[in-house]
Amino acid sequence: MGTQEILRAYRLRNGYTQGQFAKILNIHRNTVANYESGRTEVPEMVKRRFEVLDIDINHKPNIIKEDENKDYIIKLQKEKIQNLENKLKKYVEIKNHPYWFYVKN
Repeated sequence: MGTQEILRAYRLRNGYTQGQFAKILNIHRNTVANYESGRTEVPEMVKRRFEVLDIDINHKPNIIKEDENKDYIIKLQKEKIQNLENKLKKYVEIKNHPYWFYVKN
């Protein structure tokens, strides 16, 4: 399994479109498509971004098909929304604290 398959599997597992994944990596959507198709080799600079984002391109996840994965993607999106809501609640609680600039996360 090559880097392109691992990238695609990671993207699908996390429910990202190619456009969303491109924004995360700060590259163009067509570049993501080229990486996933194998037309373009993933350069070291982008691989370093994976490390920063904690994406393990050496890990070989199970490949999943988009058609079979719609429910899973919806579930992941709901979990992401819930996590963001929890972070926002925590942030608001800290900001509402009278000494919020002293409160540590």
